[in-house]
Amino acid sequence: MLTRRRHCGVGKPNPLEVAAQYTEKEKDPPHFIVKLFENKGRGIVAQRDISKGEFLLEYPGQLISAQEGNQREEEESSGFRFFFKHQGQSYCISEDKFKGKKKKERHKSTNRKEGL
Repeated sequence: MLTRRRHCGVGKPNPLEVAAQYTEKEKDPPHFIVKLFENKGRGIVAQRDISKGEFLLEYPGQLISAQEGNQREEEESSGFRFFFKHQGQSYCISEDKFKGKKKKERHKSTNRKEGL
């Protein structure tokens, strides 16, 4: 396994390799739980601190602009969408088109997200 070197000389796992391991097994890291938020619905909560660059979760869906994601929200608010910013740009991962498909089928069009 490839490792990155920390300034103290201790290696840590390469997040891309960790992501590949979890997505191939179709599992999420054990330190996340699904929580129900009042007036919002289900959400994911980390049970420990997450390091910069660490693999988070697999979120299958279509990567689109935040603007298009908001437009889809207005048209059909029942879709599952994750909005985020990366390097000053706003994005959305929309799971609309993956709803009802088996996870293995969705796995082919997966976005892997690392902590930033």
